[in-house]
Amino acid sequence: MHLPSHRRWLPVSFFAAFSVLPIALANEPGLSPKEVVRRYSHTVACQIYGSTSGYQQYATVELEPAHSKYPSGAWLVGWTGDLGCMGGNGTLGLQINLVSQNGFSNRTVSPVVIDSRPMPDLAMNGLRDLSFKDGVVTIRGTTGRAKFGTYQEVTARYRWNGMWTGGDQPRFERLP
Repeated sequence: MHLPSHRRWLPVSFFAAFSVLPIALANEPGLSPKEVVRRYSHTVACQIYGSTSGYQQYATVELEPAHSKYPSGAWLVGWTGDLGCMGGNGTLGLQINLVSQNGFSNRTVSPVVIDSRPMPDLAMNGLRDLSFKDGVVTIRGTTGRAKFGTYQEVTARYRWNGMWTGGDQPRFERLP
């Protein structure tokens, strides 16, 4: 059976029309953990400002380095913002996100936020410093507000138990 010419070219023209459209990726390859969290934070919070004198924004520490044979890695990224856009006095808070690269190289997919609240009982409203040494994460920050006389410099320390702890053991446990 012989098809009219427009019917023969319809599938080819349909394919050609859609083959020039840009590819939309859910996870843009090549982003750093810091950039992944920066983009994530702007979808879940507002009142996110840049670093200021004495305060950090999007501070990043590497918990597990990338393995040379397969894609991996784990990072913590700290930032301050109004999570959920509550928009009131005292709604800015320190957020710590656990970011991981698993299974695919960074050229294929970027790392992802796998835990938005990995630190139990962390309550700060400003980030001074985030560091990791000998399996311990140290977070220096602030609580309260100077104009109310409640401002304090505080430090919290957490032991990193690893990405895949198994059972009921948390990834982080608070240290005294």
